[in-house]
Amino acid sequence: TEGSRSKVMGFILGSVALGVLLGYPFGGFLYDFFGKTIPFLFIVFFVIVDLVLQLSFLDLKPTYESAPVQEGWLNLLTDGYIVVCACAIWLSSSAMAILEPCLPIWLMTNIKPQKWQLGTVFIPDSLGYLLGTNCFGLV
Repeated sequence: TEGSRSKVMGFILGSVALGVLLGYPFGGFLYDFFGKTIPFLFIVFFVIVDLVLQLSFLDLKPTYESAPVQEGWLNLLTDGYIVVCACAIWLSSSAMAILEPCLPIWLMTNIKPQKWQLGTVFIPDSLGYLLGTNCFGLV
């Protein structure tokens, strides 16, 4: 139903924000205190754990259902709700997509923070994004 779809979308977007909220400071801390390779080893570890969990819990047997009706891209792009949702996701994600590569370089050039402090720069934005996606997913 539409209500459950909105809740799931809010949860998924909130999970992305939570990953940014925890990942940047944690990665900056590991990089500064333990070296360049440790953050990547943590990522590899979590990917392997995620893969094992998915393989153990997902049902990989194919199910055969009747083919859905093909409506095409044009019908989707003319649906107002889909266009509004796509624009909202694009707008909320574009600010971070622009800031993520540029802001750390500017900070390193002008303010010269320690490496672990670079990850904490995105905490306020990620926290707001996390709260917004979880609250407005219910609306």
